[in-house]
Amino acid sequence: MKVIQDKFHGNIEVSELEACFLKNPMVNRLHHVLQNSMVYQVFPCCKTSRFEHSLGVMHLAGRIYSAGMNNTVLAEEYLRSIFHEVIKQSVDENFLNWLLEVDGTHENIIIRKAIFQQKYPNSITDFLASQNTVRVLYLILGPEFLKRNSNNSLDSGLNLQNNLLIINLLMFQTTRIYGFFHDIGHLPFSHLFEFAIEYINIELNSKFNYGVPELNPREKATLKYTDEIINGYKKKSSIEINRNEKGLKLEPHENLGKQITTNLIREAREKYFNYCLNNKHGFTATDTTEVLAIFNLLNYFWSEVKEKKNGKCFSISSIVDGVLDADRLDYVKRDGEMSGISTFSGNIPRLVNHFVLVKIENEFLFVPSIQSLNDVEDVLRDRFLIYKNLVNHHAVKRADSILQLAIETSLKLCLANPKKGQSPIDPVYSNTPEDIGDLIKYIHEVLATDSLHYNEAAYLFSQVTDYW
Repeated sequence: MKVIQDKFHGNIEVSELEACFLKNPMVNRLHHVLQNSMVYQVFPCCKTSRFEHSLGVMHLAGRIYSAGMNNTVLAEEYLRSIFHEVIKQSVDENFLNWLLEVDGTHENIIIRKAIFQQKYPNSITDFLASQNTVRVLYLILGPEFLKRNSNNSLDSGLNLQNNLLIINLLMFQTTRIYGFFHDIGHLPFSHLFEFAIEYINIELNSKFNYGVPELNPREKATLKYTDEIINGYKKKSSIEINRNEKGLKLEPHENLGKQITTNLIREAREKYFNYCLNNKHGFTATDTTEVLAIFNLLNYFWSEVKEKKNGKCFSISSIVDGVLDADRLDYVKRDGEMSGISTFSGNIPRLVNHFVLVKIENEFLFVPSIQSLNDVEDVLRDRFLIYKNLVNHHAVKRADSILQLAIETSLKLCLANPKKGQSPIDPVYSNTPEDIGDLIKYIHEVLATDSLHYNEAAYLFSQVTDYW
């Protein structure tokens, strides 16, 4: 089990699966992306990276989930509701095909399906009730980590049947993954680079619509890339807007985050699949079916959480993306102290430990209990002070405006002039960034890439940082 020392939360213990993610260049890129853009020009000590913030959010999100499940009488009802959603999905024949997919080869899926159905005649129901599935899941996440961090280790905590135990462990890990990767799609300089991309897209669309002057090849390519970064890349219709069921457009960093997290989970799945084939780390060749199904279930839960109110796991998304959530708790604590604006943001450990799972109008939610009301008020007060005195500080706003204008001007100059040694009709970008225009291509590659080119796209995108 890996342990990371954090200034504000002490020892943050990491599961075996999370330790795999920590080695990825897409994740380590966040070391070099600041959370608050130009704030350090006014508050020199406030140089929080999105990596350390993401670790803190992951830690708090897991604690909130565990506390909420321990402090309620609704734990079994909640897990059964999620279990029944999985069972409803498994009625669809395509669900089992997807559950056992790793390489997309039709013949291999047929073989895996036959093995799965031989092991588990009642399909997903038997799979989730199997002691062998519990064993494999504990190997994936790490038994020592689960014993110390989850609310349902095999020898303590909630006394659950295997099917609910597996659902509980998967929801616990999904909560932490959502917390860890909630900022992974962020571009350099907080939101400034996104604003610059949107500005360039408007400028290029205006030129394209009027046709005066005509777009050069690099501008045409950039218009396509920025359209898909802003609206969401779709293989069948590349300019189709990525919206949820309520018609709300996702931000570019959310589109990027969804794609990156899906790729990271797939990469981890393939790593554990190879552990099985090579009989490493306690896995055997007969565990491949369980590993594939567990990872694809994890991806299913994460996908539902990412849909927020439109998904079947809104209770989990609200832990990281709610009114009073792990994201805001870490932000207020970390940036409040680093800037010196607030040195005491309520008793956050006490607040987290008093979260409880409740049911309101047939919807489950994790909320602070009444015992932590004073701490809630302290956190909200400090959050107001941070936004007033740090985020909206006049000198910070001035520095942000200057930097955004510099990015926009640099992009316009790069696109208007072909690169040195490049034919004016050749819109191709190099794999080594030569100017800021190349970064647009790298960002787009993450959205557009398929699994065959994932490693190349990850390498390119890992260079898109504040320090490029």
